[in-house]
Amino acid sequence: MNWRLVFSLLFLFLLAVSLTGCQSTSATTPTVSIQPTLMDIASSTPIPSATTPPTPAVITATPLPSPTETPLPTLTSTIEAVHYGPDRFPKNINPFTGLKVDDPSILDRRPVMVKVSNFPPSGRPQFGLSLADLVFEHYIGEGMNRFSAIYYGSKPEKVGPVRSARLADVQLASMYQTIFAFASADTRVRNNLIAQLDGLAVTVKESTCPALCDTGEHTVNSVFANISKFDEYAKLKKINNYRQIVTGMVFDSKPSESENDTGNSVLIRYNDLNLSQWIYDANQRKYQRWTETDIPENPVKLVPLMDKLTGKQVAFDNVVLLYARYNEYNPTLHNIELWANKEARRAVFFRDGRMITGYWQSQANDRPMVFFDDYNHAIPLKPGNTWFVILGLASTLDQSEPGKWNVQFAIP
Repeated sequence: MNWRLVFSLLFLFLLAVSLTGCQSTSATTPTVSIQPTLMDIASSTPIPSATTPPTPAVITATPLPSPTETPLPTLTSTIEAVHYGPDRFPKNINPFTGLKVDDPSILDRRPVMVKVSNFPPSGRPQFGLSLADLVFEHYIGEGMNRFSAIYYGSKPEKVGPVRSARLADVQLASMYQTIFAFASADTRVRNNLIAQLDGLAVTVKESTCPALCDTGEHTVNSVFANISKFDEYAKLKKINNYRQIVTGMVFDSKPSESENDTGNSVLIRYNDLNLSQWIYDANQRKYQRWTETDIPENPVKLVPLMDKLTGKQVAFDNVVLLYARYNEYNPTLHNIELWANKEARRAVFFRDGRMITGYWQSQANDRPMVFFDDYNHAIPLKPGNTWFVILGLASTLDQSEPGKWNVQFAIP
């Protein structure tokens, strides 16, 4: 027997079996390929600028709901594209509205701020509210609110009824460089007005007529202001009545790109008997004001707030909610921290049927408020008049249905 041949055949047989086994194992146990995790560097989320986004000192209101699927209003292409502010306003542009005035000389003076009544309801409808460039609504205690209306681009001949001043008026009159007309004031308020405004505070007396007059009835509803007569009064009293520096506000016909939602209406509730609502009218492209009737009803019925001077419903281009701290000294005396807001507090803007969130800040004691978003970009107002509601920090804001917002006022 040839043993060398036998061993060769045996070696070939074992090699074949070994190769067959390797192929079988490879078929039943596949090799796992591990891919590296890829980081998505290009994100669609905008990257904030190097400037640190502002953080409000205190934000206690209810967080806003998630955006709804309700489509936002579309602005027509026929709207004139304009942008003004925060400074270098042309001579014929009102820095409180961003609108052209027919006669630029009307701006060569100080604005006039008037303290206008909202309670008792017998003072409604008020005269001249819709002709104001800016109105600041604030709480005065015991469930009531009152208005500080600023007139610059027009000179209505009857505004009121005019009521007593509050501490917030000292700050507003200084920030917007106004002459301030009021009917009376608590001693502490009066002392502040005299100390801070240096002759620019005008309370009703026989000598202030015809700029600020009592009709002779001497009631809470009998004092009225005539804005067209304040230039003569300022000249008589040697008041500095030259055009002032009031930079800071920004106006743009195009809404801000900041976070926004549908804003068809906003209801402001102080209590069961003091409610108002702003409802967007797409035809006017303004928010119209509704208020409770002068006869207590349960439930409260809202009716259009008319302007007795024009005969039309009060309507504004912008409605802005400002959150601020109310310090209560007694039930009808509060100090609202307006000058003190050097950081940022929450603000909510309604314009063009949209709701936009942002912040407001005090530039200085003698400069208007400024408004901006998380990236320190200015939030522009729509060119036109603006109604501000100064809410307490504990006030809540929620959305009852798409585009319909509700505010419950609360202090501090």
